[in-house]
Amino acid sequence: MDGYLYIMDCGDARKVGFSRNPKSRRATVAREWGCDVELVATFVPPGDARDAEAAAHKILSCHHVRAEWFSASVGECREALVVIGCSECSIPHIADQNPPVVFRFSPEELAELEAAKTKHGSYKAAIMAGIRQTLGADETDWPAELRRLAAELETREL
Repeated sequence: MDGYLYIMDCGDARKVGFSRNPKSRRATVAREWGCDVELVATFVPPGDARDAEAAAHKILSCHHVRAEWFSASVGECREALVVIGCSECSIPHIADQNPPVVFRFSPEELAELEAAKTKHGSYKAAIMAGIRQTLGADETDWPAELRRLAAELETREL
């Protein structure tokens, strides 16, 4: 199988798309579109996932909003996928694993980070201080995706 079809919900619109890892794709979509996105359902396509995605988009075309987003309800999106032969499924446990996040720093940025680490006692404290300096101390004013990133950073060993 070359991937899954998925339905994501972002309040006023649903995204019907294709991904090899829909859970990872959800995070990317949330970051790219700047909204809280829920992965509602995943489906195994009857054949080629990209062909199935195109067929679903054609069925939902009267609800098209932008890109792969539709004003159709979750039920209507689910029905479109079932009509073209997709089977709703759970994603295997391997898709639950978050891929590692890798940051690349220029030599100048690395020197700044090392200096901040010395000042704040750890890389984590240095990064959080930089975020707070840039966005302000009140995390409730931060974008949702950055709040999630900060919360995840707090739980990791660096």
